Amino acid sequence: MSIVQMNLGENSYSIHIQKGILDCVAEQIKTLYKGDRVAVVTDRNVDGLYGKALKDQLEESFEVLWIPLPPGESSKSIRHYGHVLEQLADHHIQRSDLVIAFGGGVIGDLTGFAAATYLRGIDYIQIPTTLLSQVDSSVGGKTAINLPQGKNLVGAFYQPKAVLIDPNTLSTLPKRELLSGLGEVIKYACIDAQEVRHILDQMSDLTDIHRYAEDLILHCCQSKQRFVEVDPLDKGKRMILNFGHTLGHGFEAESNYEMSHGKAVVMGMLAMAKLSKEQGWGQSQVVEHLEKWTGKFGYAIEEEAIPFKAIQTYLMNDKKVNQNKVNLIIVESMGQATIRPLAVDTFNQLLTGRRLP
Repeated sequence: MSIVQMNLGENSYSIHIQKGILDCVAEQIKTLYKGDRVAVVTDRNVDGLYGKALKDQLEESFEVLWIPLPPGESSKSIRHYGHVLEQLADHHIQRSDLVIAFGGGVIGDLTGFAAATYLRGIDYIQIPTTLLSQVDSSVGGKTAINLPQGKNLVGAFYQPKAVLIDPNTLSTLPKRELLSGLGEVIKYACIDAQEVRHILDQMSDLTDIHRYAEDLILHCCQSKQRFVEVDPLDKGKRMILNFGHTLGHGFEAESNYEMSHGKAVVMGMLAMAKLSKEQGWGQSQVVEHLEKWTGKFGYAIEEEAIPFKAIQTYLMNDKKVNQNKVNLIIVESMGQATIRPLAVDTFNQLLTGRRLP
């Protein structure tokens, strides 16, 4: 088992990465939680694949409340957030009990926000089941739901008590979800992690993800640890983790969330890398690496080009816009990223009339 320790004072916790950990996860939970009731929030796809096995394990030691939700981004809504809270209240879940997020990034974000706000805070554990959630969203304590006006506009910083990652769950992911998660992997390769760049270059195609999954997850979690420990509330260096996300969230919203998060982020990274090259902010090697990886893994980005004017309205609602400035994340060279505040009007002028990326 690989363990990454997130050192955040009283909010510290461990990230456990091991193939097969899901087969004995109840024993792991018992080392972390001494109560006798747990509430599990999941989606119906994950429930159908792994729900019975987890529920059977948990019921040997705990009283279990099971809350399945529809799969997909639409569940990260006020309506489904309210449903989770009402289920917790209807079953008299108390602050001494435990909530478990069992699923991908949508379930992790929604469940974390419910845990942060129910009874002003209840302990929760992340059991992420997708590549995106395992390498990124389950770690770091960002929890949120969406509004019609934009993504992740309502949320809280609330750290889990542990993250338990089983790379074996990736075997049941469709290609679309693997590509989505790989988008966040590519982000870490660009902003920080030399080890991830090396693995991406070694991989022949997307099918190699299963061969390298444990190492990719470990190195991405270690990279995120380095950012979160020095800036847990996302006010400085941690913003670098948003590389590709400002435009990416616009791409997602414009597609009515039919485009996966990871693919949207890849498009956002490529657009920003091209803009940085033109403006003299970043090197051409960043564009070259992104084009090499997106081609090798089959993102078919050329088919998804979007006029900038289609996402301009989403930009102003992005949470990274402050005092009419947007904090652009610029990768100056591979592994070296910086934050460049730019007036929104100037950013609009640079991109007006373009098709992105």
